[in-house]
Amino acid sequence: VQIMMREARVTGPYNVARAAWVYHIPSVDSPDAPVLDVLANVVGHGESSRLVVKLKNELKLVHEIQAWSYTPRHPGLFGISAVFDPAKEREVIDAVAAEVGSWSVSGFTEDEIRKARRTMLASALSELQTMSGQADSYASGEFYAGSPTFSLAYLRRVASVTPAVVADVAGRYLRGDGLTRVVLTPLTNSQTATNAQRREPVAEIFRESGLRVIVRENRRLPFVYVCLAAGGGCAAEEPALAGVAKLTSELLLRGTAGRTAEQVAS
Repeated sequence: VQIMMREARVTGPYNVARAAWVYHIPSVDSPDAPVLDVLANVVGHGESSRLVVKLKNELKLVHEIQAWSYTPRHPGLFGISAVFDPAKEREVIDAVAAEVGSWSVSGFTEDEIRKARRTMLASALSELQTMSGQADSYASGEFYAGSPTFSLAYLRRVASVTPAVVADVAGRYLRGDGLTRVVLTPLTNSQTATNAQRREPVAEIFRESGLRVIVRENRRLPFVYVCLAAGGGCAAEEPALAGVAKLTSELLLRGTAGRTAEQVAS
């Protein structure tokens, strides 16, 4: 179960930036599944959808943006994906967050929901015009929902969706703690320099005592990590002394000639 927002970033030889926002939603047998499909249609399908009108046409922040709802037999995903200029990343992220947050507060109009219902009905009926489409509908219904006539039951659910129900579903599923966001961006000059720094070769230093020190610098985080390794263990022990290296490693923290175990721990 996801309990907080997850985020990942990938940089590469891209010309534009891409981002996806994905939320957990239930499976196809949930009564909320058709409502989430209507929501995706209203906010992210076509040139008159909310995300396209706001972020693409009015604010001119994105080249493309869309929303989708994936509800298979197991729990599914509701997603938003966008293509934009790298310099506008922060604005795009903030604008999408504001839009998603407004759906459960400001709600939707009856005209928006009616249009979505009509679009989804027309799409479903067009697929049933051919024998191939009907066969696909029967097989999909049987496979995903255990009923060959599931598409008819699904359309009846879609026809009963109201603006209030869509706003309620948006508020319950599109929450910040259930969000996973991934951004793909081109490499900048500073990132290229950082990557070059990360690939610094390993330095070897040999002390007079015979100790070999291996150093690798990585400035991504302000930490120094030290590991001391010495020969030993089962491969180097005589049968009569099997386990002595393990015992020694444990006793190293149990106190020394100059410090007690409590002092070592402190």
